[in-house]
Formats: sequence, structure tokens, C-alpha cells
Amino acid sequence: MTSGHFGQTRTYVAIGILAVMAALAPARAQSQEPAGKMSLQGVVQGYVRDSSGRPVASATVFLQIATGSETLATQTQIAHADSEGAYRFAALRAGIYTLRPK
Repeated sequence: MTSGHFGQTRTYVAIGILAVMAALAPARAQSQEPAGKMSLQGVVQGYVRDSSGRPVASATVFLQIATGSETLATQTQIAHADSEGAYRFAALRAGIYTLRPK
């Protein structure tokens, strides 16, 4: 893995975290349940691209929820990119995630 790929991966992680936060904000505003009983769900979606910007079809993308300084391997979700390099994780709970393409 080159530093260019690592930099792109960090960008995807940041975008993924922002997507989860943005998806959860409307749910909080519309929920009529008490704050402690909200069932918030978000989505992380994006594209896997190579260093020249071309889609990486069939890439495997791993999404792990992080707790503190550790990432829980037992809570890893896996998606496979389509022919356009697109992937999607749905029904995610609020939290900080690590996104890793392979």
C-alpha cells in the first residue's frame, strides 16, 4: 500500500463518519421517543477508487465500530463494491467507525 492509498483511505473514513453523523441528525430531530430509548440508524456509502480515480470493482470493504482506542473485530461488517466501485452499509448505530478497503 502506498502513502497515496493510505491518504485516500483516511479520506473515506472521514467521509464515512460524517455520513453516519449526518444520517443520524434527522432521526434525532424527528424521533418522539425519549432520548435514552432512541433507535438511531445511519448509513455509510461511497466508492472505492484506485490511485488514478478508476472504480475498483469487487473490492472488499470492512467497517468496524471503534470503542476508545480499540476497534472491535467482532463487530466487523463486510460489503463488496459493485462494478462502479460503490459500497453501502445500512442500519448502523451511532458511533465512530473504521473503514478499510481491500
